[in-house]
Order: sequence, then structure tokens, then C-alpha cells
Amino acid sequence: MVPFTPDQERRKHNRLPLSFAFFVRGTNHEGKPFRELLTALNVSSGGMLALASPKFVPAGHVQIDLPVGGKGEEPRPTHRELWADVVRIEQRSRYKLVGLRFQRALV
Repeated sequence: MVPFTPDQERRKHNRLPLSFAFFVRGTNHEGKPFRELLTALNVSSGGMLALASPKFVPAGHVQIDLPVGGKGEEPRPTHRELWADVVRIEQRSRYKLVGLRFQRALV
């Protein structure tokens, strides 16, 4: 077994530095439903890192409403709903960094 060094990438999917707003829905630790606007910082087919307000407190998994679009002759959906697990929340002074892992990889 080769020892892991901090410089090695552990992620399965390449990350893209994309920034866009999206809504997240779920329940908090008190069981109350919430809807919050987050901002993506980077995205891969396996998950994303996002910015959230300091009050963002999800419990477990969340539903993500991703904006999608595109021009074409056929009508296309304007959003895509998917589920993700909250795998990391890091408190900063004026915001939170939230790591989300999609329950199914995007293809």
C-alpha cells in the first residue's frame, strides 16, 4: 500500500470552478423545513462546494434545485432537482462553506 501524501487528489471526479446560485430545501435539526439560496464555488459530477449564510443548518440530506437551460428547438427544463448529502460545513466569520455529495453522480 502506498502512503497518502497531502498533495494527492482524493476526489473521484474533476472539479470545475463554476459559480451560480441555486436553492436547497430540507429540514433543520428541529425538524422544520427550510429553503435557502446558496452559491456554488466549484462543481464536479459527484458533488459541489457552496457558500451559505451563517444561519444555514441542514440535517442530513437536502434537495438541490439546479438551474439549467439551453436554447434549442425542443422545450427544455429550466431546473433539475437532485438529492445530496451534506458532508461538511465549515463556519467562517460571515458565511459557511458547505460540501455536498450528490446521491447519484451527474452524467
